[in-house]
Parts: sequence; structure tokens; C-alpha cells
Amino acid sequence: MNRLLYVALLVSSLLSAQNLEKELQSRIIYKLASDLMKQKIVTIYIEDANFFDIEKYNKGLKRIFTCDYAEFVLTNRLPNCNYENSILFFTDYKSYLKNIDKAYGVFFWQKGRPNIILNGTLLKREGIVLPKEYEKFVE
Repeated sequence: MNRLLYVALLVSSLLSAQNLEKELQSRIIYKLASDLMKQKIVTIYIEDANFFDIEKYNKGLKRIFTCDYAEFVLTNRLPNCNYENSILFFTDYKSYLKNIDKAYGVFFWQKGRPNIILNGTLLKREGIVLPKEYEKFVE
């Protein structure tokens, strides 16, 4: 009986930790997208399976299933669609580096912590001004 209780508590704590990580991902992506887009509701196309359910943790993210009409594209590789009118944001650092001329930034986990890098050259070229709190993330 004690063993069963221990297993139940362990599973419960693991699921809780996973939900907290998803909620944190959702908050970070929403903050980035809404500040980049200067709006409270952002249509987002998500191609990375690790982020598929983040919109359920934030009402400001409205997921759509084609990137042709998305305002914000979150992907781990260059998408095969018309993303020119979208904010292209990567979730894989190597893909970001390969496509740095098109990518506004990258959000990825490393050693259990979230990392954000913003493409200062592209932000400047597009005339996007972000709040001062983002300065430490701009390269």
C-alpha cells in the first residue's frame, strides 16, 4: 500500500512539474509575441511538437494550423510556407543560426533553463522597438 501511494505521489509531482514548465513556456512566448507584435491577441502557428499545447495556458495566444496567415511562427526548422509577413521565431539554436537572416529570435531550453536570443540586426531593420527589459537578450 505504501509503495502504491509513493508511486502515485511521484507521478503526480512529475505531471505538476511538466505543467509548470508548459505554463512558463506559454508565458514567455506570449510576452515575446505580444511585445514584438504590439498587440494583446496573437495568432500563432506552432510547428515544434514540444510547444503544441502552450496556447491552452494563455488566452492571448490563438493557435492556427497554417503558417500562411500566422502573425507569429514558432518552429524548430524553416517552415515550408509563406512566412514573410510573420515574426519567425525558432526553438532550435542551430536552425536559428542557419536562418539568422530571417529569424527574429530563438527560444530554447538548456540545462533546464529557458534561453532567449533576439536578432538585433533584423529588429533594427524592421523598425521594431522593444521595452528595455529585452536589451540583455539582443545580439
